[in-house]
Amino acid sequence: MDFWGSIVVAAAPGLLAHEPAMAGFGYMHWELRSLGGDWQLVETQGWGTPDVAEAARRLAAATGGPVLGAHISDGYCANVYLVLPDGTHSHFHLPEPSPQCEAFEHIPDPPARSIDDVTADLQRWAESSGLRPPAGAIPAALSTDGDAYDMVYAAVRALGFERFDEPRPWTFRPDESMNRIYGAAYVARCAAVLREAGDTPAPWEAEAIALEEEIWTAIYTDDPNVAGLAARCIAVHDARAADED
Repeated sequence: MDFWGSIVVAAAPGLLAHEPAMAGFGYMHWELRSLGGDWQLVETQGWGTPDVAEAARRLAAATGGPVLGAHISDGYCANVYLVLPDGTHSHFHLPEPSPQCEAFEHIPDPPARSIDDVTADLQRWAESSGLRPPAGAIPAALSTDGDAYDMVYAAVRALGFERFDEPRPWTFRPDESMNRIYGAAYVARCAAVLREAGDTPAPWEAEAIALEEEIWTAIYTDDPNVAGLAARCIAVHDARAADED
């Protein structure tokens, strides 16, 4: 699967998709699954390549528990970072943990590890988190045929979670008026990267970025203000059009 994005596992009393510290991995939370108890999995995308170490540590600090974060590059390989309940961490690359990856950018670069090291670290993460991986499940997951996306999901399934639910349904699907915001937010993010010091952003840019992120949060909200979001999207679209005339 040609997937660009992150798979994040953590325990939270509320929806993990609503946790602000998830922003380190991304804000476009395509999937949210329950793994039993407070455990959840989020499949997300963001802007650029995330720093998996910083993102995982911030999320662990926010939730007060362990985190597994994996950034996957084009389905080809994964930069995986684990934070254990005691605050210690593990960092490795999949599917090949030993060589230095030269195909894609990883932040930070994972160290060279052996497959036995990775197996032991995943086992330790699971057991210290109160999970009981079935015997032989983790080594089997790490020998999964397929790409890094498949291997990460296989590894998560092998950790001993109570269940692995289907993705939580979205409360609503953005309509055509809301879809306009994605292009505006993309332009605003690009402009922020390319803008020279001292240049002033267009008035609509900050609202476009904030609104895009709000929509991705609202799709997992029980009673979202869909009409209000749509009206704001139209306003940003009109402001951008006026600015570009």
